[in-house]
Amino acid sequence: LMLRQERRFVILEVLFPGEAAQGEHMPSSPTCRRCIPGAVSVHPSYFEAGADVARYYPNYSTPQDGNLLPDELLCDTVAQLGITSDTLVVVYGKGCAHTMGACRAQWALMYSG
Repeated sequence: LMLRQERRFVILEVLFPGEAAQGEHMPSSPTCRRCIPGAVSVHPSYFEAGADVARYYPNYSTPQDGNLLPDELLCDTVAQLGITSDTLVVVYGKGCAHTMGACRAQWALMYSG
């Protein structure tokens, strides 16, 4: 008899806060609104600026502001979401640029290991 080992997972919702549907309340923090219960909502720029929302797109002052965080900071920022190298992550996008945002987040996660 083999027991199935439980695997930790995180559902990651990637959302541009300015893209809520008309009449929807905008989130006040990157983790306050979830489409799927238990999901963690982040702005796509979270992987470029961490929790420093003043540096999120479209507030770039130079093209380099769109680069990912340096490796060590990126790994720490991903860990703050509860994601480790053993975590199964399901990523989905929300808003009018949902595919681009989700793909960018997935790329950042793959890069960070």
